[in-house]
Amino acid sequence: MFTSGKAVRRHPAYKKIHDMMLDEEVVGGDETTENINGVLKWLWTWRSERLTYMAVRKLCVLRRLRPTL
Repeated sequence: MFTSGKAVRRHPAYKKIHDMMLDEEVVGGDETTENINGVLKWLWTWRSERLTYMAVRKLCVLRRLRPTL
C-alpha cells in the first residue's frame, strides 16, 4: 500500500525501522529513478534479512541531501 510520503515519515514505525536498520549486521542498498505522477524521483531501498526501508526524494533535492543511512 502506498500513501503520502509525509504521512509515512510522521508515523513512529517509520523512524523505528530506520533506527533498527542502523543496527543490522549486513545491509544491502540500491537506488533507481522512478517516475511518480509525472515527476522523476530517486527511490532508495535498503534491505537486511528481516527489514526493508525505502526513501523517495525529488532529483533536484539530492544535491543538498546527506545519505539517509
